[in-house]
Amino acid sequence: MSQLKVNTIRHTGATSDAITLASDGSATANITNIVGNRNMVINGAMAINQRGDTSSVTTTGYRSCDRWVTGLNSCGTWTISQATGPTDKGFNKCIKYDCTTAHTATGTQFVQLNHRFEGNTTNRLAWGTSGAKKAVVSFWAKAEINGWSSGTKSFVVEIQTSSSHENGNLCTLTTNNTWQKFTIPIEAFTTSTITTTNAESAGLIFWLDAGSDYTSGTLASGWGNGANANRAAGLNLGLAAHTDNNFYLTGVQFEVDEKGDGLGTEFEHLHYNDDLDNCLRYYQAFTAEFRMDNSADGVISYHTLGLPVKMRTSPTITSSYASSYNVNTGASLEDAFIDPQAICFGHRASGAGTRARRDITLSAEL
Repeated sequence: MSQLKVNTIRHTGATSDAITLASDGSATANITNIVGNRNMVINGAMAINQRGDTSSVTTTGYRSCDRWVTGLNSCGTWTISQATGPTDKGFNKCIKYDCTTAHTATGTQFVQLNHRFEGNTTNRLAWGTSGAKKAVVSFWAKAEINGWSSGTKSFVVEIQTSSSHENGNLCTLTTNNTWQKFTIPIEAFTTSTITTTNAESAGLIFWLDAGSDYTSGTLASGWGNGANANRAAGLNLGLAAHTDNNFYLTGVQFEVDEKGDGLGTEFEHLHYNDDLDNCLRYYQAFTAEFRMDNSADGVISYHTLGLPVKMRTSPTITSSYASSYNVNTGASLEDAFIDPQAICFGHRASGAGTRARRDITLSAEL
C-alpha cells in the first residue's frame, strides 16, 4: 500500500515544495513556507496611502503611506509620497522622502522614518522573558544623493523597545540610485519587560540624517547601547543636505527568526484588502453627508456609524467641510459618542434645512 510522508519545513527558501517517490512506493512531501502572518510590519509594501502625499513637511507625524511616521526635528523641508517601487523585485509601491529645503543637521536635529508596533503584535517574540526569541528585519532601500559617484553611503536602522533599550545597525548603500536589499539579525531581548497590550511595545527606526548628539558615539551591536550619541553613529547619508536628495523604502519585514540563522524569509505579500484592514485598525478617513431638512436653527441631528474594522482604541475624531459640497457652513459637528467599533455624530444646524458633507478622520495611531 502506498504511504505519504509529510516533512514540514518552516520558513525555508532553499528547499522547494516537492513530492518525492521512493522505490518502495512511498511518497515524501516537502512543504515549505506554510506559516502565514509572519510579518509584524503593517503596510511594509507601502500599498496603502489613505492620507495621500504631503508636501512642505517640517514636523513629526504620520505622512503618506499608512503606519509610517516621519520623525523630524528642525532638519529641512520634505515632500513625502507614495512612489513606484522596484517592480522587478515584486514591489509596485514604495515610500519616498524628497528633500525640498536643504539643511545641514547639527546637535539634536534629525530625520527619521519610523514604524511603531503594539504589544498585541510583538507578543510572539516573548521579549523581556527568559524565552525571548531572535528576530530578523529585512527591507529594500534606495537613495539618490547629489554628487555621489563613488564610495558608500550609510544610514542606521534601530530597534527600540518600550523599556528604552536600543539596538543600532549600520546599513551601507554601495551604489547611487540602485535598489538594495538588507537583512538584519536581531538578538533576543531579555533585559526587561516590554508592553504586552495594545500600547506601543517597540519601534523600528530608520535614521536618515542626524546631528552630532546622535552620531558622535560608537554604534555597538546588541542591546543596552541606548546613549543618544551611539544611536546613529556611522550615519553619513546626509539626506537633508541637498534638494536633489531622495530616499526610497519598501518590502519591510520584521519577523521571528524561526530558523535561527538570521536570514529571515521572503517578504510576505498580503491581499490588498487585508493590508487595508490592518491599517484601518489605526486610521480611517471618509466623507459623511448630514441631512437636516425642515429642521430649525440650532437643532442637533445624530448619526451613528458602525466602523468596518474595530480600531485599536477609541479614536480621535477630526472633521472639516468637504470642498465638493457645502450648505450652511456655519453648522458644527459635535461628538456625542466615540468607540473603537462605532461613532455617533451630532451635527448642529445653523439654519432651517441644513445639509452638509464633512471629511471625517479617525485616528487610533500609536
